[in-house]
Amino acid sequence: LKDLIRTGFAAPGLASSKAFDGMAARLVDAQAPGLTRLVRQMGDTVSSGLQWQERLLEQAGSLYLLLQAHKRSDSLDEATKADMRQAIGWTLKKEELPEESKLLDRWTVLGQVRWTEDRITTQRSWLYGAESQRWAMVLAFSVAGSAFDPNLAPYSSFAGPIAFYPGAYPMRAAIFDVEDTPPGPQPNHTIEECLDQYATALSKNPWIEAVPFALGESTVTPDGDDWSLTQNGKRLPITRGFTPWSFLAQTGGHPCSVFGEWTGRTLRLLSAELNGRPIRI
Repeated sequence: LKDLIRTGFAAPGLASSKAFDGMAARLVDAQAPGLTRLVRQMGDTVSSGLQWQERLLEQAGSLYLLLQAHKRSDSLDEATKADMRQAIGWTLKKEELPEESKLLDRWTVLGQVRWTEDRITTQRSWLYGAESQRWAMVLAFSVAGSAFDPNLAPYSSFAGPIAFYPGAYPMRAAIFDVEDTPPGPQPNHTIEECLDQYATALSKNPWIEAVPFALGESTVTPDGDDWSLTQNGKRLPITRGFTPWSFLAQTGGHPCSVFGEWTGRTLRLLSAELNGRPIRI
């Protein structure tokens, strides 16, 4: 990392993501999957579009902060130490989660993201508790095409306890016993409220990659070559590559409630709701 900053991002050795492959491979051997993914993301960022240098600098800074935290782990409080271990990829097993971390509620799956690395497909599901008004993020993994938990299908709902992993801003959780239940109400916030939530989360856990945004009455509008989410005259940039035509056809361009995850720079839209009808994006 110090060499990276000293030589600069214009160095020939950074012309492609291959420069980071060797580093990522060593981290695989070190059984640090979180660090492996962070380094690969840095490689993907190189020459990935406008302002890629700024994004790469942020990623390098986050990684350096993580390594410094590990060096000083003995002086960290338990919550920050737990966040650090999760970011590295050292997590507790479901059975090791403390009983007091469980929360009984009616949970609705509002959005889902999947990606594949090294023949392993990871699924990130966002749940919302109707009574607690609390968010939960559940990670699941599929090897060789194995099926995911049907209880986490988009827009499904269940009642039961989930246990939160320890941390300063706990969101990751594990599901235990479930019972089918009607879906609860979807939260509807303003852009300002969601950004305040993100600032709070980041102040407690600097390695948070994404937080859930549930926005009321919003529309999708053109923004140069990209698209933005617009609410009451304010805009959030939507992640590049978003294709709006199916969404616009289903909503007729009318304002609707939307759900997505905010990465600090862009909003990845995952679902919407119009007149009580869910819309998958």
